[in-house]
Amino acid sequence: MDKFVVSLSIISMILVAGLAGIIMTDKKPHEIYTPDHAVLVAKNFVMNDETYKFDGIPDTLNVYYWDTLRMPYTYAIAAEFTSAHGGYGDRTGVPVTQALTHHNARIIVSKGKVISAIMDSRWDMINEKPIQYTE
Repeated sequence: MDKFVVSLSIISMILVAGLAGIIMTDKKPHEIYTPDHAVLVAKNFVMNDETYKFDGIPDTLNVYYWDTLRMPYTYAIAAEFTSAHGGYGDRTGVPVTQALTHHNARIIVSKGKVISAIMDSRWDMINEKPIQYTE
């Protein structure tokens, strides 16, 4: 009898969890992956970026929708902020210039994920390294 009750309880929990998953994912992609959602994803990305975390000035952060791209549910988002020093990434222990530095980033968000993020046309924000241009 105890095994039956335990088995029934486990099956019930699995069914409830599965039903909850179905209910929570009932929204269609166009209801989830909106430009506003992309802006929130991009803002969270910038706020967790090494350059911004190192010395970004919070009151200067501005993130906004820029364009819809041809891929489904893919948006170009612009972000700008000022940092207290020159340079990129986590500069802990590195000599930095004492100069307010304005940064512009172009972030591509596709289906709720950042797939590209370039700051000032020279810094890869995803890989936290300079962009190497070749001719």
